[in-house]
Amino acid sequence: MRHMLSLMCILGICCASAAQTGQSSWTNLSGLKVGQKIQVVEMTSKKSSGTFLAVSDSAISFKDASGEKSVQRPDVRSVKLLTKRRLRNSLIGLGVGAGAGAAAGAASAPSGSFLGKEFAAAFLGVAGGFCGTVVGVLWPTHNTIYSVSSQ
Repeated sequence: MRHMLSLMCILGICCASAAQTGQSSWTNLSGLKVGQKIQVVEMTSKKSSGTFLAVSDSAISFKDASGEKSVQRPDVRSVKLLTKRRLRNSLIGLGVGAGAGAAAGAASAPSGSFLGKEFAAAFLGVAGGFCGTVVGVLWPTHNTIYSVSSQ
């Protein structure tokens, strides 16, 4: 059982990393809608956040706290779409962690023990729910739309 869980985790990580490919195309930015919150990281590692305005073959334009800003394409290291999904991620982490913890507690406790399977399931369910919530809160809430490797 333990080996199966480890294998599922490794396969999940591999699938998630494979889904990250295809971020080096500038044309990905044409899918952005005016008004979406973005973060532009320049080649100098300067980060600027604001609302998307437009993109051309040579630059991306957005509005930040100081006004309209345009960054030329050769100066852009990455563009990320910022989303507000921290609460959703927390709730998903809570549910998955609590379920996994309860299942592990019920499966691992001996049936004739002093406290019983119910206590083990409840205890590990609460612990798993806490850990899952922490992971959900820390999970990134942005999608990388464009990225180039710095050379």
